[in-house]
Amino acid sequence: MYKGKTIFAFIPARGGSKRIPGKNMKLLNGNPLIIYTMNAAAHSKYIDYYVLSTEDDTTKKYCENLLCNVIGRTPEQCEDSYSTDMLRNDMYKQFDYDYCITLHPTSPFRTADDIDKGIEMIIDADADSLLSVRDITRDWWQSLFIDRYDGLCYEEPNMRFWQTQDFDNFSRTYANAHFLTIWKWGKNKGKEIPFIITDRYKLIDIDNPIDFEFAEFVMKKQSIDKICDGEIERH
Repeated sequence: MYKGKTIFAFIPARGGSKRIPGKNMKLLNGNPLIIYTMNAAAHSKYIDYYVLSTEDDTTKKYCENLLCNVIGRTPEQCEDSYSTDMLRNDMYKQFDYDYCITLHPTSPFRTADDIDKGIEMIIDADADSLLSVRDITRDWWQSLFIDRYDGLCYEEPNMRFWQTQDFDNFSRTYANAHFLTIWKWGKNKGKEIPFIITDRYKLIDIDNPIDFEFAEFVMKKQSIDKICDGEIERH
């Protein structure tokens, strides 16, 4: 709870990943991927209640052994066409809180502090929703698409020869909703504010095996850095 407002969070953990079979339970730096998001939710100062939504028996048993609240999914809710927004609307029918947070398990670098900062931001601003975003990269204005008749075309032709410094007075961001989204309960539109992710490693969103390997590398490097800085006692 924050400023008298109750906070609910849910972790969508469907078991049917096609790119990385068993993704939620795949070991990342020695722990199942799902545990990083569960820990972040559990250590939040403001989340009053959180649940994990899955149809996968292995994930269900593992999370229940850690005393996590788990709810099942219907066959319809497991279809690729069943969006997270639709699942969130189902949550509105089952629970009743002031705010709802979606925490995808594919963002293992999200922390409890990130979640709490987002909660403070949306409530202090009295906004209807909060969406995590990142600064746009060079890729955006130099991106190409294929025109059926004219070959390759620039997405933004007038910016084709812009340099990085040309964007000093130009602000544009890219949605990274898997990191953090918060909604007023039952709201699906209205005033939306950004949660800007500045730490680039936190942008890692595990969608394919390469993402998994990169996340593993970053976590191991962070552990080594902590030891070198004396943050971890060595025995």
